[in-house]
Amino acid sequence: MTKPAPQAYWQLNPENSGLVLGQVQLFLWAKGICIAGHNQEGKLIAARAYHTEDVYDLEALENIILNEPLLADSVPVRKIWMAVSRSIIVPNVLMDRVIIDDWIKELYFIEHDEELATSAAPDLDISIVYPKKKLLRQLMTRYFPERTSRFLISPYSLLKNFSRNTSRSVVIMLLESTCSITFFESGRLVHHHIMELERAEDLIVYIGNYWDEVGDVKEISGMVSGVSSRLSSIQSEILSYMPRFQMDFSAEHFLEELVKCA
Repeated sequence: MTKPAPQAYWQLNPENSGLVLGQVQLFLWAKGICIAGHNQEGKLIAARAYHTEDVYDLEALENIILNEPLLADSVPVRKIWMAVSRSIIVPNVLMDRVIIDDWIKELYFIEHDEELATSAAPDLDISIVYPKKKLLRQLMTRYFPERTSRFLISPYSLLKNFSRNTSRSVVIMLLESTCSITFFESGRLVHHHIMELERAEDLIVYIGNYWDEVGDVKEISGMVSGVSSRLSSIQSEILSYMPRFQMDFSAEHFLEELVKCA
């Protein structure tokens, strides 16, 4: 029996009324997908995000693609962003694909149905190597032949601009049941991690353990953005622990910054 397409857990302009799309981008993670439609100037005009029960559920993803009104137009999808938990981040000056492929195979077990991909983050002067499912690539190629797949840490413009402000900062990207945490020290990216998220306290503990010499997490600055049905509540919880965090970043702002990335 074919699975029904999941219902959107978050959406902007659900009626899609009077929309003239200039570009569409996808944002994909292990248990979810977000489709964002922008006008020619890059302004976000409609979006929907879906959660799947299984990891990289190809049947559910295909049903979403076939039933999503934002993908029914003739506007091609040219960019697909992927948030992947297993990855290594390498400064571009050290980038050697053969060596890096060996490194990631030392760190992670690469399944027989996976292949390694490389994505550049030019604004941060780094590259990311990560495994992705071959069948997932084939699915994306079938429906979006003109797309470019990119690894997503967080919108690079947000990361770069925010990380300049303080000696130690943390950028958190919330997704449904998942989040990524990116650590900066004196404007330099030093660590990136993706984890399952049940409670805001889990984030606080991880940040405190990583920078245990800080002593008091209240001294750490940061920001929280993303596309999650719990975005506002988790932002409020984090703010109670970390008062120097910025919380005025909505899902709409997150997606508008994302489309600006190279």
